[in-house]
Formats: sequence, C-alpha cells, structure tokens
Amino acid sequence: MLWTIGGSLSVQVGDVTITIPGFLVVAAVVYAVFASGFMTLIGRRFVTVAEQKNQAEAEYRYTLTRLSENGESIAVLGGEEEERAGVDQSLGNVLSRWRDICMQTMRTTTIAQTSSFIAPVLPILLSAPKYLGGAMTLGEVMQAASAFTIVQHAFNWLVDNYPRLSDWTASARRVSSMMVSLDALERAEGGEGVERIERGETEGAALRLHDLSVTLDNGTAVVKDAEVVIDPGERVLIAGDSGTGKSTLVRAISGLWPWGRGEVQVGRGQRMLLMPQRAYVPIGNLRRAVTYPESPDSATDEDIRRVLKLVGLGHLSTGSTRKPPGIERCQAARSSAWRSRGSFCISRISWCSTRQPRRLIRTARIP
Repeated sequence: MLWTIGGSLSVQVGDVTITIPGFLVVAAVVYAVFASGFMTLIGRRFVTVAEQKNQAEAEYRYTLTRLSENGESIAVLGGEEEERAGVDQSLGNVLSRWRDICMQTMRTTTIAQTSSFIAPVLPILLSAPKYLGGAMTLGEVMQAASAFTIVQHAFNWLVDNYPRLSDWTASARRVSSMMVSLDALERAEGGEGVERIERGETEGAALRLHDLSVTLDNGTAVVKDAEVVIDPGERVLIAGDSGTGKSTLVRAISGLWPWGRGEVQVGRGQRMLLMPQRAYVPIGNLRRAVTYPESPDSATDEDIRRVLKLVGLGHLSTGSTRKPPGIERCQAARSSAWRSRGSFCISRISWCSTRQPRRLIRTARIP
C-alpha cells in the first residue's frame, strides 16, 4: 500500500534526473536503520550496566544473608560498626548501579520516543513536493503518512525492545558464565591423566582405606599411601593442625573429593553418614530433625524416643513438634539413629559442646 500510494519520486541533480521508485518505503527503511543504529550507539553500555546492576544486587543479598547467619558472632566481637560500614558500602554500590541503569533507560527512552514522534511527520514532509506539485491529493498524503507509520513501526523493533533485549542479554551472560564454570569443573573431574579415588565394598570392616592418597587441586598431597582398617564399633580420632588436610580427607572418604588415588571401601551392606562441621537441622518437626536425611517415616516412635533420651533430649519426645534447642545434641541423636540401623558415622567434632563432647560422641557411638 505504501509503495502504491507514495509512487516514485524524481529528483533533478544537475542535468541528471534520479527517479526513486517507492520512495516512501525506501525512506521508512533508511529511517529505521538510522534509528536502530543511533539506539545501538547510545545504549551500547546498557548490557554492561545491567550486568553490573545484577551483580551488585546479588552481592548485597549475600552480604545481608551472611550478616543474618553470623549476627551473634558479630555482636560478641563488637563488629557492628564495621559491618554497618560494609553494608552501607554494598548498598551504595547498588544505588550507584541503579543510577547508571536509570541513565541508560532515560537515554534509550528518549531515542525511542523521539523516533515515534518523528515517524508520523516525516512522510508528510517527504510527500510535500508531490502534493504542492499536484501529483498527490491531501487524502493520499494522509494515507501515505498512516501507512508509513505502520511500516516504520514494524522496522523499528530494535528501537522499541532494546532495553528489554539488553536486560535479557545481561542475564544470559551471567547464566552462561556459570555454565562455563560448571563445564570447566566437569572437564576437570573427567580429565585425562588425572587420577581419581576409587570406591568399593569390603567384608569384615566398616571402613577400609587401601593405598589412599588425597591431593589438592594444585597437586599437593595431604594424605599419601594410607592403609587404614576401621572395624565395626571402633572409634578413630583424626587429629592435626589446621590446614593439614583433615577436612579434605573426610571429604575424600565421603566421596565429595575425588582427586587422588587408591580406594575407599565401605563395609558391605552398611551406609555412611557424614556429619557436617557446621551443625544443620532441617525445617520441620522433631521427627524430621532426627531422621534427616532420610524420610521422617524411616524410624519408629520408639527408636526416636530412645535416641533422644540417650543424648539428653528425652523431655522433647512428649508432644513437642518444634526443633530442639540443642542442635549439637540433635546431630548426635541423628548419628545414633543411623548407627542403630547398621550404619556408621564420620564427624568433625568441632560442633560438639566443649562441656560434653565425650558424652555425646560416646552416646552417638561415632567411630
């Protein structure tokens, strides 16, 4: 329609006459290319600014979560002012990034609105010579202006959607960077020439470490050629200075750290429970706290009452559905429940109370 209504436009350049067929369609395309290019130039930092804004918000959320989890420790140390300064700095970073994103949005909005205001006027100006020359009627000029606006709006997709496209690109970049990191980790785990700790089963022993060597990511060996046999019911204490690899060894035994060589063998038909260094109690009732990570229905009421009584929490077994106040004792009850079902437990005892660690370990029967 625009091609037919606008017709062709002849322009005299010296002694040469240049005829442009469908000149309004050509003008709509040129105008859309110009507007899109100008939008890309003005909003070239939009993706970077949006990515920085998302990063600043994530860091601020992490800061607040960390403060919430460690509020008591911060209060005991008297670090309120220092932490407040850190929170203010993080919040200031968020506000700064939001100011940048607002400036970018203002610029792109200005370009988009200006383009939408000029679009209805431009075909009238372009059709004016033909109207004044009598080649077009006023009705045809108005029809051309309406058709030009529709065509230009179709070509103007980038200008209208640039802010949303930039925000989507910023989010896609963050997701892609995480995927790249995960792929790199997967390649590192399955890389050729890198030794791995094997896992298997054994008879007669609860846990057997056969020629076990545990290495760090830089190749440093923290455990070398270990030969250990732990019998059922036996209790073993791994002691050492901080940084000597105790936690890494526990992760290797549990299967969380695959780098090294040798074999970790678990007794046939037995299960292994690793108690984390930082005590954790899931959301829910007392039954779920004791049986976790298994289903709350995996143990009978009598079993739960027995293990709670063993760790000094027997008073909670009568009608209480709230989480117990002693998280360390709940950990001990959980390990005792596992031990009663033919499994064994590995724990780093720093979560135990300094007044009763031996009693809890003896009660839970942690090997």
